Amino acid sequence: MNFHDGCPYKELAVSKLILQELYIENERSDYYYAPIITDILKKCKDTLQAFSCNALIDLSPLNNSKTLKKLGIEICINEASLDTIKSFKNLQDLSTLDQLIVDQFKNRNSLKIFRFKESFIKTEIKALPESVKSVHFPQQNGMNAIQTFLEMNLQIKEVSTPIQYWHEAAYLLEMFKLIKFNFSCSQNLFSFSKDFAYLHQEISPATEPDHRLYELLFQRVPDQCNLAVTYALIAAEDGRDVDLLHYSQKCPQQMFGFVSSLEKLQSFLEVQFKQSHFEKVFSCHIAKDNDELLRIIVSKYDEVFQLGGNVEKTIAALKGMTKQEKEAMKRERYFQCCRENWQSSL
Repeated sequence: MNFHDGCPYKELAVSKLILQELYIENERSDYYYAPIITDILKKCKDTLQAFSCNALIDLSPLNNSKTLKKLGIEICINEASLDTIKSFKNLQDLSTLDQLIVDQFKNRNSLKIFRFKESFIKTEIKALPESVKSVHFPQQNGMNAIQTFLEMNLQIKEVSTPIQYWHEAAYLLEMFKLIKFNFSCSQNLFSFSKDFAYLHQEISPATEPDHRLYELLFQRVPDQCNLAVTYALIAAEDGRDVDLLHYSQKCPQQMFGFVSSLEKLQSFLEVQFKQSHFEKVFSCHIAKDNDELLRIIVSKYDEVFQLGGNVEKTIAALKGMTKQEKEAMKRERYFQCCRENWQSSL
């Protein structure tokens, strides 16, 4: 039922109504239509099972209703209406913005479903009654917000919510295995099946040196995203569209393992790394000026390619080079210098 201009109140001629559901949306100030709503509620109290209204109205005509099972209301306008809501012994489904209304069901067992009117981040309603097992969100929630909500409401068994990316769905399904989720998704970076697979990867250690180097660096460097993106951007120089940086900023750390091996990174980028790529990666690696990161890089190159060099001496040599000298350094020449412990002239 929608109320618009030109809808003057006139008491209904009937003494009883048999309405079972009543949904009201208003477009005018409440006082224009409050009398007719009150009249309708009074005359269908014995049959009404579902009532929703975004107006500020008095619910007292429904006091002690035994049939009302579903209620949607913005806020409670007075103490009388709050007492009326408290009298709904068989209410199972509630939607509201008002914490006071929710509080009326803390020690009740009838309420099973709660429908938020806004996202979890915006709402003041955080903890729901123990009897509530199913929740519905009308607005998009971030993965972290849903996780926080579920950790605060351990009794929840079912969640319906819009999400932004399928990888969020995959992560939540993995983390909350006993909860039924109903997702609607607005954007996809991958298919859901591929996102879910990233959480259940089986990785065999690489044997090819450059692949092994990538894996060892991935395990040691503090910024795995930066490592993977370095490789990805070099692949992008061949004209490929690389969305790895965007994805890595969105996905949880638990799922970033989808590029923990060079084989998986190649699959993601749909490219095969060549020797020319590894040469460019090497140039990026030795250009690092962070001592801790450079030490990790130098030691892993030494380990994988069995250079037998002195790591500290190599770091000192690299730090003593100009930017131009580093850019001119080829990988094979670097390997030779490491094997000779930097005895020969650059």
